[in-house]
Amino acid sequence: MEAFLRTLKWRARSLNILDKRFLHLVDSQVVLGIAAKGRTSSHRLLPTLHRHNLLRVTATPSLDSLLYPSEPVR
Repeated sequence: MEAFLRTLKWRARSLNILDKRFLHLVDSQVVLGIAAKGRTSSHRLLPTLHRHNLLRVTATPSLDSLLYPSEPVR
């Protein structure tokens, strides 16, 4: 989740982000689900999720996330 947040921060700081879309590949179904729904019951992930939600609302115009497993599914 931290890496996902850092990527959003990096994208938000880059120039020409307005009116752009970008795709972020995630290798964790948990992180993808938390980011897509914007909620979690995990107390350890709540602070990171709150920062993520704030950044999504204020800085990131359009983000599409896609699950990309790091290992092949058997």
